[in-house]
Amino acid sequence: MKKARTTRSIRSQSKGAEVERSAGEVQNMVPSKRSQPASPGATVANPLFKPIIFNKDRLILDFTESLTHMLAAGIVLLDALEIIHQEGKNPVLRGIVRQVSLDLNKGVALNQALAAHDLFPPIYLAMIRVGETTGKLREVLGQLLQNAQAAVETREKVFSVLFYPAFLLTLSVGVVAYLTMFIIPKFFGIFQSLQAEPPLVTQIMIGVIKFVQGWGLYLLPVVAIVAILVYRWGRTPAGGQQLERLVLQIPQVGRLYGLFLIH
Repeated sequence: MKKARTTRSIRSQSKGAEVERSAGEVQNMVPSKRSQPASPGATVANPLFKPIIFNKDRLILDFTESLTHMLAAGIVLLDALEIIHQEGKNPVLRGIVRQVSLDLNKGVALNQALAAHDLFPPIYLAMIRVGETTGKLREVLGQLLQNAQAAVETREKVFSVLFYPAFLLTLSVGVVAYLTMFIIPKFFGIFQSLQAEPPLVTQIMIGVIKFVQGWGLYLLPVVAIVAILVYRWGRTPAGGQQLERLVLQIPQVGRLYGLFLIH
C-alpha cells in the first residue's frame, strides 16, 4: 500500500513538473498579442469595434476557475462552456464563452477560439495550447488559476495603495478648476473698476477662461470623440505599440504601467 502511494505521488509530481517545463519553454516563444495573427476558423471582430472590456483579470479568474472545477468534476469541455454561458453573471464573459463554444463546434481548437477575443493574454493562450497538445489541459488550467488569483490580488493591492493619492489629485484638480472658473474672473472685474491693466499672465488666463466658458459645451463632445477614437486606435496592433511606448516613457506613470503589464 505504501509503495502504491509513493508511485502515485511520483507520477503526480512528474506531471506537474512536465507542465511547468512546458510552460517555461512556451514563455520564450509566445508572440506579442499586438502582432498575433488571427486564428483560422475563429470569429474575429474588427479591433476598432470590439466591445470595451473592463476588469479583465476578474473575468479571466472567473472563467478559469469555473472551467477548472468543471473539468475536474468530469464534465466535458463543451458542456462546461455551455454551463458557464448559462449561469454566468457578466454579459461580456457570457458572450465570449458562447462564441468560443460555437467555434469549438466548428472544429476550432480552444486556444484559437480564445485568441479571437480581446480578453486573454498571449501567455494564457500559449499555456492552453500546451495543455491541448500534451493532453494535460486540467493541470494547465490549475496553474493558470493560480496565476489569475495572484494577478487579481496584486491589482487589488495596487489600487488600494493608489486610491488615496488619486482622491487627493482629483480634489486638487477640482479646487483649481473652481478657482480658475469663478474666483479669478472676479479679480479681472476689480482691475477694470480701478481702470488698471492686469498683468499679461492674468490677461491670458482670463482669455482662456472666457473661451472655455463660451465654447466648453461644444468642446466636450469633440474631446470625448477624440478620446474614444484614440482608445480604439490603441487597440489595433500598430496603435497599441505606439501608445504603450509613449506611456512607458512618462516618468512615474510608465513605471506603474510596467508593473501592471508584469502582473
